[in-house]
Amino acid sequence: MSRMHPLPLAAAAAVIVMIWLGAGMGTWRDAYPLREQKQDYYNLLVDGFQEGHLYMKAEVDPGRLSPDIEVRKRAPYLLDASQYNGHYYLYFGVVPALAAFWPYATLTGHDLPPNLAVLLAVAATFLILLRLYAEARAQYFPASPVWFDLTVTGLLAFATGGPVLLVSRGMYEVALSWGGMAIAAMAWSLFRALHRERSAAWWIAAASLAYGLGVGSRPTIFLLGPLVPIVAWLVWRSQAAAPHGRSLLRLAGATAIPAGLIGLGLMAYNYARFDNPLEFGLHYQINAITGTKLQGAAFIYPNISWYYLKPPTLSTFFPYIFPHSNYPLPAGYYPGSEGTHGQLAVLGLTLACVLAAVWLKPASARPLRWFLGLLAFSFTIMLLVTSTFAYRSMRYIVDFQTSLILLVVLLAGVVGVAKTSADWRPRAWLRVFTCLGTIVWVSDLLIGFQFLDRFGPAHPQAFQAMAHYGNYPASWLARLGWQRYGPVRFKVTFAKQPTPVFEVLAATGVPGHKDILYSAQDPTGVVDLIVFHEDYISAARSRLIPIEYGRPYEIELDMGSLCPPADADYFPHWSQAARDVLPTFTRVVFDGKEVVRTRQRFHDSSPDLLTFGHAPGRPERAFSGQITDIRRLPMRDAAALLELAETGVWRLELELPPAGQLEGQPLISSGVTTRGNMLFLQNLPDGRLQFVVDFWGVNVAVSAPLARPAGERHVLEVFVGSQVNRQSARLGRPAGAPAAPEIIRVWLDGQPVWSTPLLAYADTYDFVGIGTNPQGFSTTQLTYPMWLKRVPLSIEDARTLVEKNLASGLP
Repeated sequence: MSRMHPLPLAAAAAVIVMIWLGAGMGTWRDAYPLREQKQDYYNLLVDGFQEGHLYMKAEVDPGRLSPDIEVRKRAPYLLDASQYNGHYYLYFGVVPALAAFWPYATLTGHDLPPNLAVLLAVAATFLILLRLYAEARAQYFPASPVWFDLTVTGLLAFATGGPVLLVSRGMYEVALSWGGMAIAAMAWSLFRALHRERSAAWWIAAASLAYGLGVGSRPTIFLLGPLVPIVAWLVWRSQAAAPHGRSLLRLAGATAIPAGLIGLGLMAYNYARFDNPLEFGLHYQINAITGTKLQGAAFIYPNISWYYLKPPTLSTFFPYIFPHSNYPLPAGYYPGSEGTHGQLAVLGLTLACVLAAVWLKPASARPLRWFLGLLAFSFTIMLLVTSTFAYRSMRYIVDFQTSLILLVVLLAGVVGVAKTSADWRPRAWLRVFTCLGTIVWVSDLLIGFQFLDRFGPAHPQAFQAMAHYGNYPASWLARLGWQRYGPVRFKVTFAKQPTPVFEVLAATGVPGHKDILYSAQDPTGVVDLIVFHEDYISAARSRLIPIEYGRPYEIELDMGSLCPPADADYFPHWSQAARDVLPTFTRVVFDGKEVVRTRQRFHDSSPDLLTFGHAPGRPERAFSGQITDIRRLPMRDAAALLELAETGVWRLELELPPAGQLEGQPLISSGVTTRGNMLFLQNLPDGRLQFVVDFWGVNVAVSAPLARPAGERHVLEVFVGSQVNRQSARLGRPAGAPAAPEIIRVWLDGQPVWSTPLLAYADTYDFVGIGTNPQGFSTTQLTYPMWLKRVPLSIEDARTLVEKNLASGLP
């Protein structure tokens, strides 16, 4: 009995991975929500169709219709929708709505989830390309080895841009994935037209139909229009001398009629919406780049460089591949563009195929040579038009890389059967291609895991497991001494500045995933140190620090990104408490004085990706002074880390903000973003004040209004019972002593004024922020605006303050 070829099994495995990547949630019940109504743009458009109009079922804010341009700017709007005549329209192609979303809504009464529409298109694209490859293999290189076929399967499944579309799974991806499917269907139809003489006209008609549907999904596919008539002409030329050749008229009809009918439908649709048959809505779109130059020849080289000439940033931490630096930007380029990982590996694979073809000079039939030329044209024209955009995204590669990957695998297969069976060179080439091709498709799959950090939140358990095992190599390197972790110490000499400057002192991580120590320097001779977590609005900040120009200051920096991730194998004997603290710990010591100590989010960062004085991939200016004497310090062990922990009592000296300043002012923050508490001060309109604790996402506790105390400066003392209990031994409390109550108690000028139960996150007070908001609470400003000083407490002082609170009768 003959053994089954593994290609179908490999294809099935690839589709299963696609289903997993496209799942919107980690649980399969919620991965593809097939019931209920959705609020994505395609389903809103279908809602409009069902009501008998062409605009989305979404109300335009009245401010958007005001004749006052300033009112229109302030009014809320639907991002990336087209507004025209008081309605919102979809400038993405309408074909997915007509072919999938509307039929599904009609048949089921529910809305089709966009991630399922993307999955269907991406999987169909892969299966069409694999079918094309199988037909070409059977005809041109039937003896290709199994391992070569498996490599091709990986390339067609994951190197055409599918993973990034699946993990981002939104309205943009619907248009892109359906456009990619149309390009694949076009390619298969044209391949068959060139190789099936008797049915060539039918396959040309199919290619014309796919082309029309592609334009209706992704309008830039319009530029591939020449492919169909070129193939029709080639077929006619090859059949002209044959007794049963097809007539030119029949081939012309097959070329023009399907695409022409769809084109007329699209023009009528556009005219009905925008009073212009050629307007898809791009001129009426509403977004951050509205009114700017969207395209230009000056963007071509920078975009091509970002897509193909620059390598991605590599890290020793999972998923290993991150975006490269996308700066500097050409004039007029949109600064909020997504980072690109760079497809340099694909370019290398392509060049390797070309060089192998030149080396081995394979003989191939004329139809295949024509088809490879058409793929080269498709790739080139789509890359050029995409590269004129003033915006970049890894999602766009599906427009052009689909054709390139298909070209590469077919050329590789033909080269692999060149010469005679006794020639060792084709076999050697197939092995080289297998190695390079595997690197390419695995890299693009890893890019999918990382892209826009979408996969991890949707599949937290799976991602954590992959990261745990994927970070083993980094731990091994550290044990061998080839990679170092831990705090850094360096000296900084500031240069006098005529205006305020915001400069980089040190940075970890990769572009788009950086943690940075900034100095905000004022010409008056003070500096503010800021620990910033990229992609978040919050930051830990010091108070203003006086400096002298020309004098070197020593800085010691602890950041969670200078250490391995919490689940890394590097910490096999650490307690869970220490594991939780280390990746979120922030501490800055300036000239021997601690100026920042708190917890905040950090990126998992390879510690060898550490720079001083600049942050690659960020637009801020480099440090204008000098940074010298850089030293890596030993990483803190668990005991040393926990020895720095808070005792549970704090004493602050402060000035109250002016009575008219009604915003929340941070006093003591704990924990990290989405899991922490904030004690803050709030002025009331009647001149009184109150204390508030924001338990992130759980509740808010508010004190009774308090009379504003007289005097310029005041003493604030805070007691947190849960942290006192955690530090009981360190405070020297007897082993059998009663536990402290789980409360927060506030004293003002020696008097207890308020206490509240700890409603949540009682375990987050081991390190706190004083007068700062590194977690990003929306209820307070980022820093306390007035004079504020933390008074250091010895263990004896802390014990006395604890006992005072325990003896207090205030509940």
